Amino acid sequence: MQKDDVLLARQPIYDANKEIYGYELLFRDNEQNAANILCDLSATSNVLLNLFTESDLQFVTGGAPAFVNFSGELLMERPIFDPHSIVIEILEHVKITPSFIKRVIELKKIGYTLALDDVVRAPQYKPLLPYIDIVKVDILGQTLSDIQNTVDYLQPFDLTLLAEKVETHKEFEACKAMGFQLFQGYFLAKPEIMHGQKLATNQIAVLGLVAELQDPTTDVKRISDIISQDPVISYKLLRLINSAAYRRTKEIDSINSAVALLGINRVRSWATLLALSKLDNKP
Repeated sequence: MQKDDVLLARQPIYDANKEIYGYELLFRDNEQNAANILCDLSATSNVLLNLFTESDLQFVTGGAPAFVNFSGELLMERPIFDPHSIVIEILEHVKITPSFIKRVIELKKIGYTLALDDVVRAPQYKPLLPYIDIVKVDILGQTLSDIQNTVDYLQPFDLTLLAEKVETHKEFEACKAMGFQLFQGYFLAKPEIMHGQKLATNQIAVLGLVAELQDPTTDVKRISDIISQDPVISYKLLRLINSAAYRRTKEIDSINSAVALLGINRVRSWATLLALSKLDNKP
């Protein structure tokens, strides 16, 4: 019997009553339950693809919000999922530029929930805060006074505060008293590895698809024909269009219909994720 592959890990996020609010989905590629991240872009691509094409959003999160880390580069791409399915977690080392702030505003207007990771009292974050829904504060190694100062700094903004790396009951109670509404850390729960069957993609076929999608004269038929030539890519596209990310009432079983419904831009973003994820380094 074939052994299941490691797809990702999930770590619960709790509310003040220790009820599960959501899950942060984490990149994992081994059973050691430790992140081996060489590239944020590749790690997030793997998490998203494994979530929507190798597993099932409902199975992984039970309908609770799924928090996924996004690098600056990936945030500028058109998301392959609808606003209701994912909380976009902006990584702390993203460079804050006018074009990036404009993109955040666009995503907020479309309806995406936005979280800011490991926030600190730094001036570069301030222009983002009016458009952020959830702020994550890493409390590890901080004094209670430092944490309170961060809470006071964020107080003027309409934000949900999430304390992460909560390691003890005392820290949990202290953060709750300061006004944090959400909590994450080993005191509450460690990340749990999620398994499934992973189908490796043919990188040459994926890169050929990406190249075709860059052609401004391409159309639905040409893209559908290329995808249909590769059974694994076809399977992954149909898994995506029929996933909980799109809430289809009727199953889509035609590649042409899937491409038409998603649109060229979204298919391009999905194919780019396939290329970036490096699910298979061999053709």
